Amino acid sequence: MTLALTNIQIIFIITASVIVLAIVLILLLGPFRKMMIKKKYREYYYHTIYKIAMDKDYFLLNNFLFKIDDNHTALIDHILCGEKYIYLINSYHYDGSLKGEIFDQSLVYSPKKGPKKYTKNHMLGMRKLLERLSMVTNLDQDLFIGIVLVNDEVNLSISDESKVYYMIQRNRLSALIKAIESRNIPMIDQKQLEEAINALSVSSQKLKKKSQGKTNK
Repeated sequence: MTLALTNIQIIFIITASVIVLAIVLILLLGPFRKMMIKKKYREYYYHTIYKIAMDKDYFLLNNFLFKIDDNHTALIDHILCGEKYIYLINSYHYDGSLKGEIFDQSLVYSPKKGPKKYTKNHMLGMRKLLERLSMVTNLDQDLFIGIVLVNDEVNLSISDESKVYYMIQRNRLSALIKAIESRNIPMIDQKQLEEAINALSVSSQKLKKKSQGKTNK
C-alpha cells in the first residue's frame, strides 16, 4: 500500500533538498574559488587595480614590457598613473607568511605546509625596475612608487621605513594609494607624463611584437 504525500510534506522535502544542495555548493565553492584565485591571481588583482583607475580616473598600463639593456627586457604587471605619483605594481601569490626587512636579499617564508625557508625578495627587482624606468622616461625618480602586491591571506612582517617601496596585501592597495596621493606635494606635470607614457606604450608594443615574431618562427 502506498501513502500519498501531503502538500506540506512535498514542500518540506523540496525545501530540505534545496537547503542541503545550497550547503554542499557553499562548501565546494569556497575551496574552488581559492584555487581559481591562486591559479589566476594576476587577473584577480587586475580587477582591483582597474577599479581604482576607473574610480579616480587614473591612467593604467598593463603588462608593460621594456628594455633594460641590449640583452634584457623586464615586465611590469601594472603601471598606474595617479595625480602625484606613478605606481609600478608587480603581483605575487603565497600560501603562508613572509618575514624580513624590505631590502633583505631573501625573505623568510613560512608556508602553511612544510618548514620555513628562504625565498626571493621581489622588492629588490622592483627597485631596479623603478630606477631604470626613471632613466628611460627622464622622469624624476621621486615620482615613482614601487609596490609588490600579494594575496590577502599572506601574513606580512616586513620592516619598512621607506616611503617609496611597499609590500602589501591586495585588499589594502586602495587605502595605500589614497594615503600616498594625499601627500602635500605638487601634481605631476600632465603634459610631460603623457609624452612619457605614450613613448613607453609604443616601445612596449614594439617589444611584444618582436617577441611574438621570434616565438612564431
